Amino acid sequence: MNKEIKKTHVYITKEIYKKSNKLISKFWLAYSITSLAWIFLMILDFIFDKEEDALTLSDIIISNIVLLPLLLLIFYIINLIKVNLSYKKMLKKNHYLIEYNVSFLDESFTIKNERFTRIVNYSEIVKCVREYGTIYLVLNDKTVVPLIEYPSNFIELINKCPNNVRTYNNEIPNYVNENRLIKAFLIVLFILCLFTPFIICLGYVLYTLMFSPTGIDKFKTFEGSIIAIIIPILSLVYGIIFKKKGYKCTKNIVIAIINIILVLLIFIMGLLAYKSAIMFNKDYSKLIGFDIPDNSKGVYLKWNYDFSDEIVSYEAVYEDDASTKQFYENIKENSNWNQIDNIDNSNLIPNTLACKNNEECYYLIYNKTIDKYNLIPYVEGKYKIIAMMYNATTHKFKTETYYVKINNWLVYY
Repeated sequence: MNKEIKKTHVYITKEIYKKSNKLISKFWLAYSITSLAWIFLMILDFIFDKEEDALTLSDIIISNIVLLPLLLLIFYIINLIKVNLSYKKMLKKNHYLIEYNVSFLDESFTIKNERFTRIVNYSEIVKCVREYGTIYLVLNDKTVVPLIEYPSNFIELINKCPNNVRTYNNEIPNYVNENRLIKAFLIVLFILCLFTPFIICLGYVLYTLMFSPTGIDKFKTFEGSIIAIIIPILSLVYGIIFKKKGYKCTKNIVIAIINIILVLLIFIMGLLAYKSAIMFNKDYSKLIGFDIPDNSKGVYLKWNYDFSDEIVSYEAVYEDDASTKQFYENIKENSNWNQIDNIDNSNLIPNTLACKNNEECYYLIYNKTIDKYNLIPYVEGKYKIIAMMYNATTHKFKTETYYVKINNWLVYY
């Protein structure tokens, strides 16, 4: 017999409505899909766009550090406005949806007011969440029913029904009267995690101020980014601890894992860039026969599109000091370096290495395939070329690595 157990009255406040909306909201799904689509498109551009102004891996990382938190903020604001407008609309036009009476029976409960009546069988409940004493029931039609008062044995009643909340039963026994200080602490950790990308940038600045790196050592600023991992680790550890105690802090764990991966990815990329820059100076110093200065104001590296560790583009601007002047003198005295008018294969020099008419520039073309300088044999084949340029006017040193294919004519690719 389905007898009545208890009657209660429900009035849905804005706070209860927000929490109800959160249970069926697609906020994180929409944000994740949008973010992944954005990153995917950038990676496609990075792989397939081989123009001069194509995105580099550093472009992708830096832009996502800025844009993804901004995108999250935009999604959050839009969702907040949407929920507030929806609640105001209910207050004005559909007031009957936020105030009703509930009668609890053994196998069902009835929602009733002056406009409608609905009988809900306990078997229709697919999810039950309890927070601060309020129960939020998610029905199989995605309707959320908040219950402020309910029978003392209500949880037992819905758990007796087959195919209902048993799948989500872990959310019921885990309920605790959450300590407000602990909850505030978890919220603060979550918010700080949102700013992890900016803390990474702060780490770069602090490293620069503390160690004043120069030349290749500027790449070591990546070591400063590791300070940003502290907050995500705290969020992850405390998220796991308090989730076991019944607190709702899954978001702390998720965002912590995302940011830990982000920090480690940036750290690893920085480490690879630093090691690549060291290897570049070592290998190219051997190639040209004298040392490349290690006093650059800034270094730009671009790797091969096949994700190998080969640098296909290098650019550095050196300080005007003794080592740069010695580098310039070594170039002038080396027969492999020539100005553009004295190079037979000047048509092989890419436009990216071009200089202005009033600038003093020297060039070297190295054919790595046959290990010869300034020589392209007119024999069919594919040749790997490393072209270098030093601008004595601006103290800029640039290199480009590319291939030429000879088959009655030259084809660059």
